[in-house]
Order: sequence, then structure tokens, then C-alpha cells
Amino acid sequence: MQLIPSLVYKNDIATLCNPLNKIGNIRYFVLYIIFNDGKQFVLSSTPEEFLSLYWHEKFNQYDYSANLHSFNNIDHYLCDDNLAAEPQFKELLEQRFSMHRTFYITRKAPECRFVFGALHDHRIFNPHELYRSSISTFEDFCIEFLDKTIEIIKLNNPNYSHSIILNDKYYRKSLIKNLQGNKQILTNREIECLHWAAQGKSSEETATILKIKAATVNEYRKQIKDKLNCSNLTHAVYEAIKCGYLGAFNQIQIL
Repeated sequence: MQLIPSLVYKNDIATLCNPLNKIGNIRYFVLYIIFNDGKQFVLSSTPEEFLSLYWHEKFNQYDYSANLHSFNNIDHYLCDDNLAAEPQFKELLEQRFSMHRTFYITRKAPECRFVFGALHDHRIFNPHELYRSSISTFEDFCIEFLDKTIEIIKLNNPNYSHSIILNDKYYRKSLIKNLQGNKQILTNREIECLHWAAQGKSSEETATILKIKAATVNEYRKQIKDKLNCSNLTHAVYEAIKCGYLGAFNQIQIL
């Protein structure tokens, strides 16, 4: 029988989720991580009986909470506006387990996509206001939860144990707080120059490949460092991977 991580680590998860009742009286929390090799990892504070049904009885096939189409190019949705679940799944949650899905947020890194869900033990009649008033604190909770469970995540996803997103807590915080969008976008030519720098090519070699002057390559490299706020090219390559300009560690396919 499949091991359910949320049950294996249920005591740790319960302790970590204690502060939720101070964030808009949120009762349950769920974290989905959808890695870019297609594997999905879930940690949830929902009841044990529900988790058994969800995985062993295949109720997960009726839940679209973490599907990309549920977000439709937005970074969150309110469950009253976007059901993202089959009616029988919603009925199971609400009538049998008194779990009401309230809102979900998503944050995308080059190696994976995070989805965080907030559920209540009663229906919220003004979810728009609850989301508006609690989202910043909820993001802070998600950051803390990830930091405290990161070794569990690595242990259960060894192919990504050396990925940037699972090893750089400051990057995760920036990502979840949606600060990454403040970075200036690199041009296609700058990305090309950085790509060849990451392959160990000198300015002269890059110039030959791109059929431009070495002085022009050096100017692009300077612009890259300025835009990414880096003192050297090695740091710029690292930041570019984090931002998705270059291929990420363990990247297999793009979601």
C-alpha cells in the first residue's frame, strides 16, 4: 500500500499548522509541489480518514485544485469562483468532513510549481475580503512551512535534492512573496551571451558563435550583471537559473 507522507509526518505537520487559526481562522492547509518531471508531492493537515480516501480510494482524481488550468494565468483563485473539483469531491469534503476549500495560491519556480491551499471548517461568506486581509500573513506561513519541511521534501524527492529552489531559502521567500517580478527582464541577446558564459565560453568565443564583436559581448555581460545586481558573471549565471532565464537544475520539462 502506498505510503502517504501527510500521515507519516502528521504530528510534525499538525504542530507546524497550529498558527493557522490566527490567519483568518484557517483550519486546514495543503501543500502541493508539482515538479517538472511530472511528479507531485503533497503535504496536508487534513484528517487521516480523508487522506486515506483521497489516495487509497482514488478520490484525488476528482480534485483539480493544483492543476495548471485551475489558475488560468493567475496566481490565486477563490474556490467559490473556481470550484476546481468534481461535485462529489466537494460534497465529500463539506458534508462528511466539514472541510470547505476557501482559496489556493500558486508560485512557479524553474524546477517546480508550488500550490498552497487554505481550507476552513465552515463556509466563508466573504472569501474575497478574507483573502485580501490574510494573504500576506498566509504567504509568511507558507514560507515557514516550507523551511521546516524542506528536509522531508528532499528525502521524498531525491532527484531534486540539489535543486536551487529546495536549497536557497531566501530565493523561496522571494518567490512566494512574489518579489521575483521586480527584476528587469533580460533581452534575448543577453540570454544568449549568458548561456554561452555558463558553458565556459570566453567573450571572444561567444562573439565568434554569435557573429558579433567581443566588445559587444562584454557590453552585454555588463548589462546582465547590472540588471541582475551581480558583481560577477558566475553569480549572474546562478541568478539567471533562479529566474528561469537558463535551464534549472533537474529540469526535464516546462509546466
